[in-house]
Amino acid sequence: MIIKRNIPNFISILNLVVGFMAIWFVAEGSFSEAFYLLCTCLILDFLDGFFARLLNAKTNFGAQFDSFADLVSFGILPGFFLMNYLHTLNAHFIFLILSTIYPVTAAIRLVRFNLEQVGSKQYFTGIPTPISALLVMSLIHLNLELYFESAELHVTAVSFLTVLVSLLMISKLKIINLKFQGFEYKANKWRYLLIVLGAITFTVMPSFAIALIYIELVLLSLLRFKI
Repeated sequence: MIIKRNIPNFISILNLVVGFMAIWFVAEGSFSEAFYLLCTCLILDFLDGFFARLLNAKTNFGAQFDSFADLVSFGILPGFFLMNYLHTLNAHFIFLILSTIYPVTAAIRLVRFNLEQVGSKQYFTGIPTPISALLVMSLIHLNLELYFESAELHVTAVSFLTVLVSLLMISKLKIINLKFQGFEYKANKWRYLLIVLGAITFTVMPSFAIALIYIELVLLSLLRFKI
């Protein structure tokens, strides 16, 4: 019984460990490896919640520990990733300071989520940290500097987008909760619509799919909650 109750916590530990390893890879300049480890953290973050519900093993400790693991993997890791990447481009010190905004807002978002978490919700308040982390790191992983005429313009664009994502995390926007409630179409039609749009996006523009799906999520949420 004790083992069963702690399976989600063990997965959260793996999430934290993998996130910590990714930070080490960033420090070594291995950005691609760090990005793939972030993707592993995303899978682990999904699995800990999945098994907590499946095994009826939800606990207050588990919820708090999951958020601490998420802070490492989806808060500190992306911020450190961005800061080191900008440093390799010889970015001005002000841009390095701006990169600290992301982990700060991620921490605020996670604390607020824990405080507001009451039962099942149809929506999140602000963009979830895992989605935000994936977007920030994918923008760098795509080698976007190839699309800009100068390194300065590239640095400015990446920094601006990161600040925007950070603000959306702590915004009051109602964002569709991606957790399915059964499989009935009526209860999940907006989630199904996002899946269909996401599949089309990955097929047509795979390189920019993550960024575009992020935009689709925001737009669908605005339509869903008529904001």
